[in-house]
Amino acid sequence: MFFAYILTQMRFQDVSYTTKYPHPINSHSVRASTAILLHWDAWVHDAPPSWKQDGFLTQNSPVALTVRYGQNQPVCHSNRPENLQQESNSWERDRDYAHIRTIAFSIAHHITFRDVREWENLSGLALQNFHGDLYDLPADNPARVLINLPAQEAAAIAEADMQEEVAHIHHEIPVYTRDGFHVRRRIPTLDGYDESGGLVDLTKVDTLFPPDENGKNTYHAYPLGFTKSYGNVQANRTITLFDKALQEINTVLTPSILDEEDVGDGDNDADHDIHCDGLRRLASPVLYGTYCQIYNAIAHRVREQARFHYVQLGLATSVLPGTMVNTQTTRRRFERRKTHCDHVLPHQRYAEAVIGDGQPQALRIEQTFVMDVYRLRARQEWKMDGILSLTGTGTGTGTGRMIYEEIIAKLCKQTIHPRALNPILNCVKAFKPEVIPNLLNWTTYPLTLLIELVWNQEKRSRICL
Repeated sequence: MFFAYILTQMRFQDVSYTTKYPHPINSHSVRASTAILLHWDAWVHDAPPSWKQDGFLTQNSPVALTVRYGQNQPVCHSNRPENLQQESNSWERDRDYAHIRTIAFSIAHHITFRDVREWENLSGLALQNFHGDLYDLPADNPARVLINLPAQEAAAIAEADMQEEVAHIHHEIPVYTRDGFHVRRRIPTLDGYDESGGLVDLTKVDTLFPPDENGKNTYHAYPLGFTKSYGNVQANRTITLFDKALQEINTVLTPSILDEEDVGDGDNDADHDIHCDGLRRLASPVLYGTYCQIYNAIAHRVREQARFHYVQLGLATSVLPGTMVNTQTTRRRFERRKTHCDHVLPHQRYAEAVIGDGQPQALRIEQTFVMDVYRLRARQEWKMDGILSLTGTGTGTGTGRMIYEEIIAKLCKQTIHPRALNPILNCVKAFKPEVIPNLLNWTTYPLTLLIELVWNQEKRSRICL
């Protein structure tokens, strides 16, 4: 809406601005001005006449509205409490959850590799003071025990003859927090600024996406650059290593069966079971994973949309037989593609897009989740007769803060947990800097050289080209 307002002030004739920019400009007025469902009739009345010519807007009204916004918004980038609190407040302030039924969101993480010149050891006493209790093994290992890190460090130094041996000991002995997170015991001094990325090792990816109940694969592998074993992955589920985190979140936020509207007559078997054993029976989960894709971020440089890039459209191939076109429409299409290829061939356009220093090379892990906001336990305030009360938390107050702290932050943190991070890293193949941007250029050179020879030969031999 802001850009529409600016373009209207610049007198662009092809921009239709139907709603005045809210005044004063604050989050409340902007949110209220975009609440179309709350004042639908007024919105239709102010719409351009061309929108209402077919009668659809004037004769119908929506029962729901799908809104898409936000992309690559940083989240949980800092561990500083004040920064996390600010993000939490933003999630509460920027959205009115009282009228939101479902939210689908994706969380993306990036894996990069850097050369390290040397490591600086951190004080064991400082680490213990910051993290509290520390353990020798991850949380899922029943044999783990508490350790006294300062005493362990002092004993190691006493037994070591050289400082290098101490650094080696620090590397060999990992420690973990009460929740099972790995504690970083040293910080790196980086050797230069070059970053390198990676691709998925397709021979190991089945450890991240197990088969379904029928034994069929839940993912599709896409090898790159004729490597056969390294490339990208798409799956119709989230990484299996996140299943436990989803279960833990749903245990807290999913309402029990007694809280659902269709229960409450006292004769239901579930009622009897709950009263007998004292356990809370959960309804269907309010949060579940739907999709995952793991790919190298260089794809963002060569794709104009989430489909194909230049070398996958068959532009040069479609132009070569294009002299046989006999309709005006196909003739225009041919001329458009011919002009495109005359200027630069598809593989040359691709090479131009990935040339130069500083190209994105991170391996991007993007997982999509769906959240049933209406059924979140923290929002429910049920009366004895099972009717939803529209007071208190039922209006959505506090919902945004709870979503950020109990769902978004926990899912982000799960990626660095050893039970998820270590298996993921085991499926990643690291490459040296600048290899990935040039991988396809190198491996397809014989083919692209042939395309150039054919194109130049046909261009000389046919007048129409």
